[in-house]
Amino acid sequence: MLQFLYIGNMLFVTSMFDFQMKYKITFSLFALIILGNVFAQNADSTIIKNNLQVFLTAEKMPEFPGGEEAMYQFLFKNIRYSIKTLEACTRGIIYIRFIVNKDGKIISPEIARPVFPKLHRELMRLIKKMPDWIPGQKDGENVDCWYILPISFNVEEEKIHDFGIVDEIPEFLGGTDELYVFFAKNLQYSGCDIRGNVKLRGVINSEGKAEKCKIIKSLHPDLDAEVLRLVNIMPVWKAGKLNGKPVNVYIEFTIPFHIENGKLITEYAETMPEFPGGEEEMFAFLNRNLRYPTETFEKGIQGIVVVRFMINEKGKIVSPEIIHSVSSELDREVMRFVSIMPDWIPGQKDGKNVDCWYTLSVSFRTSNLFNFLGK
Repeated sequence: MLQFLYIGNMLFVTSMFDFQMKYKITFSLFALIILGNVFAQNADSTIIKNNLQVFLTAEKMPEFPGGEEAMYQFLFKNIRYSIKTLEACTRGIIYIRFIVNKDGKIISPEIARPVFPKLHRELMRLIKKMPDWIPGQKDGENVDCWYILPISFNVEEEKIHDFGIVDEIPEFLGGTDELYVFFAKNLQYSGCDIRGNVKLRGVINSEGKAEKCKIIKSLHPDLDAEVLRLVNIMPVWKAGKLNGKPVNVYIEFTIPFHIENGKLITEYAETMPEFPGGEEEMFAFLNRNLRYPTETFEKGIQGIVVVRFMINEKGKIVSPEIIHSVSSELDREVMRFVSIMPDWIPGQKDGKNVDCWYTLSVSFRTSNLFNFLGK
């Protein structure tokens, strides 16, 4: 797409390329071809810069090796930016000008029109990192020539969806038990004896990476720090989906700990607890017994309620708690449903029955009533 642009008293024609960068930024590159001075400046116009006679135009303008597409791919692959930098920007165009000398070297780069100071240093780094260009030519000979490169930024905050409204919730690969295994295998903590749960809140982004995670229920500052370290290195999750597309989703999850004499006593099982008859029977039990509160249904309140409980070594359900709420009415219904469940087949470790945590996600939808996911 061609556009016309004035910079000072110069007229330029531009061709624009758009592509999406990671993390909230649209990056548009305008490759500029100087048409001439609108105030009767002729094609032989030059300026003196650093003792060089630099042409403002040439019969053949300088070119990035591989052309314009290769240039924006180079910028796309090499640009680096932090979230703080992006938060300081909104939208606008940064104009960078430089000389491509007779040897194709870039010299004297500068920001012609400052817009986002925090991005200027990074863009200058990229310009200096560029390979040698194909120099401009006049009368068949290489010449020193100006080149102006406007780069358009459009930074938009990506929406983060509530856990309860997505069609598919984020999931650690292998489920909750594998999440516990990851923490158990990688924990480095030798502090005081502890038994309890650390609860976290954060975001699983559309690429399955955990972001912005914070401790909302603490056991000990040193353990909290270790948990956050592990969160930063844990594998990617299966991203949540809405309307078939991966999206950013707010989540809350709980990690149980039982530490005695500096040693972690694992509370996950080799064989996980099972509803008598398996998942199919649990689904049938849910269909028979779970009720969508009438008032809540009529108000269109929907979402995913997550309940966590322990199946003890005798198969009894103990210590149920809501770890993700949608509404008090739906929470109460899920707690009622859990309370009437029959005894489970307990989990096992080393051939023995053990106490084991189980997480159940119950999805209430006004369109299809409800369904559930169990881990």
